[in-house]
Amino acid sequence: MKYDFDNIDFQIEQNENRLARERERYSDYRNRITIISIFYTIYAGFTFQLLKFAFIDNFFLKWYFGIPFSVYLILFLLSVYNTFRLLIPKKIAHSDLPNFFYDRVKKMYENQNNVPQTQIKYYIRETYKKQLEKSVSLTFNLCNKQSRFNYWSLVFALSALIPYMICVGVKLTKAPEDVTKIEIIKPK
Repeated sequence: MKYDFDNIDFQIEQNENRLARERERYSDYRNRITIISIFYTIYAGFTFQLLKFAFIDNFFLKWYFGIPFSVYLILFLLSVYNTFRLLIPKKIAHSDLPNFFYDRVKKMYENQNNVPQTQIKYYIRETYKKQLEKSVSLTFNLCNKQSRFNYWSLVFALSALIPYMICVGVKLTKAPEDVTKIEIIKPK
């Protein structure tokens, strides 16, 4: 295909293709939430026991548990924040229906005295191209924002895994201090 960037039909075709790709990219970010939800499922399995261990069993004040637990909570909450930002519905740019251009825009240009009749088709195509360019630009910017939210959500979720594993390890190896040891007496 020959690239003629001065040709309006080529520009329209390129903008239509790019808009379709950007909309597909937007839906891909919405679908990636399943990866992040797998981490949240892992964390949900033990987070409440860790909270109980930290505050009820008073292990939060012990440095070997308190520091990793604090780091885990901060990273986890940052990940949840970015995930919610990713999930917030956004308005996607849409182009008008074709009849808008061949009815309304055409009539608008016909009613203007300074537009020659021979140039009306050119103006309609130019209006359509400008609207496509704006839709592509808005959708591109939206996808970039979604990309950042997805990236940081995943980075924080992955980063929280290390302190989470440390906390789970401490929880599993430390017995509560108030456990009473029972001595078994053998009968004579």
